[in-house]
Amino acid sequence: MNHLHCNLFLRDEDYLREIQAGGSRADIAISCLYLKYRKRTYSYMKKLVSKHDQFRGVPEDLVHDAFIIMLDKLRSDTPEVHSLEDYGSGSVKSCF
Repeated sequence: MNHLHCNLFLRDEDYLREIQAGGSRADIAISCLYLKYRKRTYSYMKKLVSKHDQFRGVPEDLVHDAFIIMLDKLRSDTPEVHSLEDYGSGSVKSCF
């Protein structure tokens, strides 16, 4: 993979490899992942918080927090990740 562009059809492993390598390509990979999963993650979080009045109106903030937590874990650890979408969903649940 010589050039990493925001191709939403790249595999999660490609993004993960770039994030763990660090540098400017990691920043691009992070942006691409956010674009790839933000709508699904937001919908998921909105369903979770809709059951709790105290969290209404904050699902977007929680999605951002979950994304930051996920990235921090991906950068500091080398977790066995089979699906970034599933890994991200776990981060969302931990924020909630």
